[in-house]
Amino acid sequence: MTPKPLFKTRENSGEDRKQRKEIVEFAQKCAKEKEDNRKERQKKAQAKKSHLDQLELILDANAIKDLKGAALRDMFDKFKEANAPDLGKVDKGCYGKVGDIQDAIVKAIDSYHKKKWVPALDSLAEGNEEVILADDEASD
Repeated sequence: MTPKPLFKTRENSGEDRKQRKEIVEFAQKCAKEKEDNRKERQKKAQAKKSHLDQLELILDANAIKDLKGAALRDMFDKFKEANAPDLGKVDKGCYGKVGDIQDAIVKAIDSYHKKKWVPALDSLAEGNEEVILADDEASD
């Protein structure tokens, strides 16, 4: 009597190689899709950044009350980029109601006018330096 093998031997008729090849192709396809999605996200983020760079902060509360929709969300993102305080519950990554966003921006504008907050943007920082230099020159 011949002993039975403990493990059933696989037939090497090419099915194993075919299955391994399919697994590798699927993994490569998934990796390519993941890379494409990452590049697309980066491209969208860069486009949004360049769009926000073109915007200027509106530091007038009455003008903020007139903003709605995409313009309001863009201004909110601009204030968030400038490290504005008091953005409150709206700052959690998803936008709230229009009134909530407007109120948060108006609070940030009030803190700007009370000198509690200075926007951390390059364009405004350069502009403030020029104003300070002009004041220093006037006093000399």
